[in-house]
Order: sequence, then C-alpha cells, then structure tokens
Amino acid sequence: VWTIVSINVLVFLAMALSGAGWNDPGVPALLKWGADFGPYTTNGQWWRMLTATFVHIGISHIFMNMLILCMIGPLVERLLGHLGLVVAYIIAGLCGSLASLYWSPWITSAGASGAIFGLYGTLIGFVVLRRDSLAPTTIRSIVTSALVFIGYNVVAGAGPGSHVDNAAHLGGLTGGLMCGLLMSQPLHLEMKRQRLIKAGLTLMVMGAVVGVAMAEVPRVPDLAIILKQFDEVNQKAVGTFQSAHEARVAGTLKAQAYADVLGGQVLPPWSEELIRIKTAFEQMKSLSPSQDQTELLGNLLHYMQVRQESWQLLEKAARLQDMRLRRAGDAKEAEAEQLWSKIGV
Repeated sequence: VWTIVSINVLVFLAMALSGAGWNDPGVPALLKWGADFGPYTTNGQWWRMLTATFVHIGISHIFMNMLILCMIGPLVERLLGHLGLVVAYIIAGLCGSLASLYWSPWITSAGASGAIFGLYGTLIGFVVLRRDSLAPTTIRSIVTSALVFIGYNVVAGAGPGSHVDNAAHLGGLTGGLMCGLLMSQPLHLEMKRQRLIKAGLTLMVMGAVVGVAMAEVPRVPDLAIILKQFDEVNQKAVGTFQSAHEARVAGTLKAQAYADVLGGQVLPPWSEELIRIKTAFEQMKSLSPSQDQTELLGNLLHYMQVRQESWQLLEKAARLQDMRLRRAGDAKEAEAEQLWSKIGV
C-alpha cells in the first residue's frame, strides 16, 4: 500500500513542481503526464490506461484518494498478500480505464478512484466465497463501508454538472470483484504460499480478459491529427489546382494536360482524404462527442465534396472541350471557396 501511495504522491509532486499547478493542472498537463483520453489511448497510446491511475487532478483529489486507499488497502493486503494487492489494484485500474473508454471516450480521465473502487470490489468478492474465514463483525464492517463508499460516489457522480467518471468507478469495481473471487482462499498459515500462485493466475486470466476487451474498444478519431493531415492534403491539392488553372487561363497549359493534372495529381489524393474524413465523421456521430466537433467535421466533409465535384466537372470539361461543364465547374469552385471561408480551420 505504501509503495502505491508513494508512487501516486511522487507523480503528483513532479507534475505540480513542473508547472502544472497544485489545484487545477489543466487538460494539457494531465495528458502530458499520462491521463486517459480516447483519441490518444485508442490510437496506440494504450499505456495511458495504466498511467492514468497514478495521475490526479489537484491536491484535494489526490488527498481524498490516498486517504481512502490507506484505509482500505491494508486489509486487502493482509487478505491477499503484497502481490495480490498489486494485481487487484492494476487490474481494477485497467478495467476502470476500459469502462471509461467505452462509455465516455471524449473526457480526460485520471485518478486512482477506479482502482480504489476495485479494492472494495476485491473485498466483496473475497467475502462472498470466504465468509467462514472472517468474523461476522468484520464482514458486516466490510460490506457496510463498501456499500456506503460505492453508493455515495455513484450518486454524487450522477448529479447534474458532475465531472466524476462513474464509468471508471463501476469498471474498476467489476474488475476488482473478479480479482477477489479468483484470489479468495482460506486464511490458514499453510495457505500463504498459494497466494503467489493465485495472484499470478489472476493476473494472467484478467490480463487476457482486458486484452480482449481492448481489441473491441472503438477507435476514437483524434480531431487534431485529422485536421493536420487534412491541412497538408488541402494545401497541396488546392495549390496544384490553382497553378494548373492559372497556366490554363494564360494559355501555357493545354486542355488535355490540364485535365491530366486534375485527374492524376489533384483528385486521387483528394478522394482518399475525403473517404478518411467521411469515416471519421461517421465514427464521431456514433460515439456522440461534442456538437462542435461533429459540426466541424460535417462542414469539412461538405466542403470536400463540393470541391471534388468542381474538379471532376473541370476535368471533364477540359477533355470534352465543353463550356457548359466548365461554367458548372467554376460555379462549384466558387461555392467551395465560400464554404472554406466559413470553416475557419
């Protein structure tokens, strides 16, 4: 317990002393130090599922979590041993992060509360199978304190305006409960050696469960990466088109060569990027992120579709020498420019 507490405190001190602040580190600092965030975690930074359990959002946050950990942790450690405690803490923390990614992937989640919920779940799981190993008064005390703690936090987190990540709490509770059921054993001295075996098997079994669940977590689009890649494609495609269009108007580029530039250099990468933006837009709608993000991608998608139509019309017009198609393409190009001016990215 004291090792886990020390790691949490040292991480918080390092974060605060690095300039993150003592009361409200802010989202950039939390992400820098390993907080859980769907767009980052599900796109390769899976280690955040674990590091998030050692990152806290202000001094009051870490004080309360460490206080509760010091109250409940020693009992779990006495029942399951040092390794059993560590396994329960880690597995519960990972399960809490998983639940958060499934339920609310767009929030920045941090703190040990999911793992602490898991330790309460571990105690409940142990008591369910080993009621005969503990005194009735001890069992009542464990169950009462667990229900009060869990009930209070769930109700408080469900209130209006709450920023409590109840998904992480319930995920941690479930993971801890499974650990308690798997690691429970009679409290005999001769059984102490079995703790290591049970803890190791629990780590393997629950680790496999977490791994399978991770593979099923929906990949959350990272809007910053999407916009950065789009900007690169947009600048290159529009720049190539404008250069070709100016040369075409000046008469230095023949109609077929102009069409070849549009059909061979401009439209292929644009079409690929359009598919990527459309996929990201559909993912965002299904995951219910903020309205602003969905609206931004929707506007971007509309702009790309109009611009693609304009270039397709201009390419066809150049190949067929059709002025009607050229005027339609120019009109679409003007519409695309208006849409782009309103997006502002």
